[in-house]
Amino acid sequence: MAYVTRKGGTWYANWRDAAGRWRRKATTAKTKSAAQKLADDLQTQAERQRLGLEPLPDPNGGGLWTDLVKWYGREYASVQPQFRRWQSTRDVHLTTGPFVGKRVADVTPELLESWLQGKQREGYAEQSVNSLRAAVSVIFTKARKAGKWRGPNPTRDVDKRRVPRRAHDFLRPHEVAPVLDTALEVYGPVVACAFALAIYAGRRRGEVAGLRRADIDPGQGTLTVRRSHQRDGVKGNVEVVLPIHPELAPFLAEAIGASHSPFVCPGDVAKGTQMPQHYRPRGPSSPNHGGRGCWHHQLHPPVPGLALQGGSRSRGQPTPAVPATRPRAHSRRRTGAPALLP
Repeated sequence: MAYVTRKGGTWYANWRDAAGRWRRKATTAKTKSAAQKLADDLQTQAERQRLGLEPLPDPNGGGLWTDLVKWYGREYASVQPQFRRWQSTRDVHLTTGPFVGKRVADVTPELLESWLQGKQREGYAEQSVNSLRAAVSVIFTKARKAGKWRGPNPTRDVDKRRVPRRAHDFLRPHEVAPVLDTALEVYGPVVACAFALAIYAGRRRGEVAGLRRADIDPGQGTLTVRRSHQRDGVKGNVEVVLPIHPELAPFLAEAIGASHSPFVCPGDVAKGTQMPQHYRPRGPSSPNHGGRGCWHHQLHPPVPGLALQGGSRSRGQPTPAVPATRPRAHSRRRTGAPALLP
């Protein structure tokens, strides 16, 4: 039977835990009845734990939070395609600030809410804050399934931030040819083919970089999307066979002729999709050999005179004779390109 005592103006709750041991804890209650209610709640929780209706508390608080993050990195994150990005998130966010020296049991909804609010004050967007919340949530979820943590997942009591839904402005049909002409003139046939694949086939950047010659079937007029960068499989794990748009075919032919790589658009050396000697540059405007000369590193330097806002879609201004932009292949994803298909 739980009971309360008072000492020096502070009310203490006394109850038996799930193992039958007496516990005593100071409360902030101002009256005896309020303190008794807290003591009864603690006794009820201990009884539910004893009966197996609630998980027992970990005697060491689950260990250090940083150790749990390292465990998740070894067991789960290390086999994911975005492991490098996760490592950066771990080092910058998940093991610094309020998490330093904390036990897993100390990572409470209150701590997480304060941490995420601090990120918003630092200027992080709502989606970025939600991604940090998700990074913590998946660690607790996997730890619970693996038996590393028996307590609740505190992120369930932390609300997601509301992400503004913005209207997008897409690349228009009459703007496609000037953009591709500029990519061909400034960066060469391989980069121009990457843009053409993004526009006419609606492919992601990794899918463009992972497209091999063997995936092109000129006889059937199709291409098969089956990998992203060096990784077999694409987002959703569904291979897609697409018809080759008539206006895409010449870009594919010229890119294949400009490179003796097994890849149509040699990609990133670090991701294993490009060997520097595979690409034969054509003229001073073509991509450089290897390193940051691969096509999706070439997408970011500004091209003088072009006006697609920040690497995003066109704003509908009259197209200049030589449109210039900071073109990014991934920003052509889910554009108005399907309207160009026959």
